[in-house]
Amino acid sequence: MVQDILIPLIVTGLAEFGDKTQLSILLLSSRTKKHLHLLLGVVLAFLIVDGVAVFLKNILSNHFHNFRGNHTKRKRSKGQK
Repeated sequence: MVQDILIPLIVTGLAEFGDKTQLSILLLSSRTKKHLHLLLGVVLAFLIVDGVAVFLKNILSNHFHNFRGNHTKRKRSKGQK
C-alpha cells in the first residue's frame, strides 16, 4: 500500500522538477540558510500572482458575459414575465 502512494508521488515529483519555478527555489534554498524566509517569500509571491490572475479573470469574464448578454436574447419560461 505504501508503494502505491510513494511511486506516483516520486514520479510526479520528478516530472514537475523541471519547472523553472522549482529550479529557482532549489537554487535559492541552496544559497541561503533562512529557509523559512524563502518559504514565506515563495508563498507570498504565489498569492500575489494567483490573486492578480483571479482578479483579472473576474473582470474579463464579467466584461465578456455582459457583452455576450447584450447580443443574445434569453428565452423565458411560461411562468416568467
